[in-house]
Amino acid sequence: MSDTATAAGYTPDVPTAASEEHFAGAGFSHPNMEDVESQSQAERAPLAVKGDDFSDVDVQDVDAPPPAMPGFHPFTQAWWNKRRKNKAMIAGAALLIFNAIMIPIFIFVILPKLAQHYINQSDMRIISTNITNPNATSFDVQLDAIISNAGPFPADVSFSSPVLVSWLDPAINSPVALLTMDPYTFHISGGGGELLQNISDAQVVDVNNFGRFNHYMINNAEFTWYLTASVKVRTLGLSASGISMNKTVTVAGMSGFQNVSIVSFDLPKDDNEGIYMSITNSLFNPSPVGVQLDLISFDVYIPGNDTKIGSITSLGTTYLAPGTNVIPFNGTLTHTYHHDKIVESNLFSLYLGGTNTSLNVVGTGTNGGEVPWLTPGVVGLKLNVPFVGNEKGRLVKSVTVTDMTLDFTGQGASFSPLVTSKNVSAVFKSPFNFPINISQSAQNIVLSYEGVGIGVIDTPMSPSNGSTLTGILTTDIVGVPLAVYNTPAAQAAFKKFQLDVTTSTGNVVAHMSGSANVNASTNIGPLAIDGLLFDSDLTIKGLGGLVQTSVLNVTVASGTPAGIVMNIPVTIFNPSNVELRTGTVVFDMVYANTTVGTVTMPNLDLQMGLNTLVSQALYSPSPAASAKGLELLTRYVTGDPELRVDVVGSTASTALTSLQPALSTIHLRDLSLGAPITKKLINSTSFSLSLNQMIAGETFVDVVLYNPFDADIYITDMNADIVWTNPALGQDYVIGRIAQSGLGITMHGGVNNQGATTAVNGVFVMQLNLGAPSIRALLSTSGTNELEVTIRSVIGNKVGGVNGYPISLTYSQVSTTRFVSA
Repeated sequence: MSDTATAAGYTPDVPTAASEEHFAGAGFSHPNMEDVESQSQAERAPLAVKGDDFSDVDVQDVDAPPPAMPGFHPFTQAWWNKRRKNKAMIAGAALLIFNAIMIPIFIFVILPKLAQHYINQSDMRIISTNITNPNATSFDVQLDAIISNAGPFPADVSFSSPVLVSWLDPAINSPVALLTMDPYTFHISGGGGELLQNISDAQVVDVNNFGRFNHYMINNAEFTWYLTASVKVRTLGLSASGISMNKTVTVAGMSGFQNVSIVSFDLPKDDNEGIYMSITNSLFNPSPVGVQLDLISFDVYIPGNDTKIGSITSLGTTYLAPGTNVIPFNGTLTHTYHHDKIVESNLFSLYLGGTNTSLNVVGTGTNGGEVPWLTPGVVGLKLNVPFVGNEKGRLVKSVTVTDMTLDFTGQGASFSPLVTSKNVSAVFKSPFNFPINISQSAQNIVLSYEGVGIGVIDTPMSPSNGSTLTGILTTDIVGVPLAVYNTPAAQAAFKKFQLDVTTSTGNVVAHMSGSANVNASTNIGPLAIDGLLFDSDLTIKGLGGLVQTSVLNVTVASGTPAGIVMNIPVTIFNPSNVELRTGTVVFDMVYANTTVGTVTMPNLDLQMGLNTLVSQALYSPSPAASAKGLELLTRYVTGDPELRVDVVGSTASTALTSLQPALSTIHLRDLSLGAPITKKLINSTSFSLSLNQMIAGETFVDVVLYNPFDADIYITDMNADIVWTNPALGQDYVIGRIAQSGLGITMHGGVNNQGATTAVNGVFVMQLNLGAPSIRALLSTSGTNELEVTIRSVIGNKVGGVNGYPISLTYSQVSTTRFVSA
């Protein structure tokens, strides 16, 4: 043994007699150990085992020492190879036994249970079921159903027995058998599939049950079917038989055919029993179940009346398919002999008026003699069918309204103004040749603008005059509300309509549609004809922004702490054919682009043509606008003929929200304030001049003041310079000054803008400036004692009296003052 092997911790076994016998019995031969020891490393290759081949066995599977281990004995290597072979044989035997047990279990136990599980958990949804070729006991079925949630494996499903279809009868809360059918194999993959089949000769199990089911299906929103059968499932190359299929399916019913409409209606001719009727109906079937009915028949009634007016029968084969069905009928509008002729009057109204109403239609049967289970589905079926009158019955061709009053003064009238018109006329034409004389009428008028419905004018029955001989109907509307719809769109359209009427200089076109009811006389007696349709434009001439407005004069009537009140008569020309009653409106009074107050028009009634109205202005500028306001007053009291103001609307002009957009567009520009004031505020002045006064440097000035207002003026302060202009030099000299406060002088107002004067004596004290200019001024009078001076003043006062509106008026005038030497 080498040192390397010893160092590695491995000591080879030394063969004994027993071990040699063992290896010999195993088919090994070996040289003497001494010979082995003397062999080179290359010559120590393992000896082959006789009759065995381990070339396909991975030696790593056997816990043998590495063959490259130095000093590894060949007898030991052979022993490990034998052990490896035994383990492989045991593993193969175990696998064979496992397969022999488990494969039958999977085929005969697991696969059927899996198939039953996925059949149970799968869902079925019926897309359509169409029943065709019906007879007394059988029919054909076109079936389209969707299968889902059917498991991960692809499979073919075939039916081992007919499918029994039962119906959960709500009357007994139990399933009743309806029919059997034989579907054929269908395929499932990806968890689902489609059962799309044409099944012939489905058998009716019980005719009575099937008839009751048909009646229930036609008249109700849904029903429940139970589908039972035995099926065979083939998947993964294997088959499982005897699988039970039990499915509960909820299916939409026909809901009594709620969505029925008349596509066309005609009374083309008379027949022996009355008037021949030709009707085409559109009938919507919400159910996925379709039924071939062949002929179906109905009796027709007027709603609210038990009298039958006719019968209709379908033409040709009728098939009620899922979705929309268009079915032609013909029949007879029969004579009726009701004692008060109400039926005839109603029928005549429906046809002549072209009224959209409804008919009650009751099913009477099908070709039930041959297919008895179909008849119960139709007999007693009640349909409410919308009835559209014949276009020939549209009597009213056009409507004209030549004048209109909109009155917004009532409570809640912003979107419900009262409408009055004295001239409403309609052109109408009867489709028949016999005379009709109209004595009364009522209208239901829907007003719209720019394609949006605004509201309704619903007039009561009132006297009218009309005849088919003239083709003209005249009537009037007196104080009927225009009920604007309570929707944002309708109210916005109403605002836009009024805005356009207010601003337009041309015509504004709205739209009227609706119906009229008339009481008429004919050769067959009186008739109450309802629902005469009309559709016509309503043309209104615009107000043109009311630009034809002028101010007659201005009267300063009073003053309060809130402002100065002025009465302003104005003339406004209304070019429109609409009279507008808005109640009180308020506009801004604007001077030099600055709002200095408001102009109020109380109880505004803007009639057609020329209007003379009294408005009331309130001068009340904000602090920021006070300078412009004082400038306005100064120009007014000094009689500036070029003085102009604007009257401007805003959304605050009215509390009526429907009129706010219209009134906010009003802008009356460059309005004069009437005839300018021609009299001066200081009528005359005089003062005495004595030696003592000259020494004291002051004297009293007596003044006669003129008040151009009807309101009192209460003077609180006076600051004035008396200025003399040297004619030789053209230079101004102040010869006296008044500076007083707390005066408390009342200047009484006049009446009707006539003005009034007030003499103020011994109140104003003038401080004299007796320098050379003043002496020169006095000497210039040349003994007349009259001196032409300019009085430049700032007068603190309250317009309206002691409790009036305070202002500080800057005022200047040229005046001749007298002085007396004492």
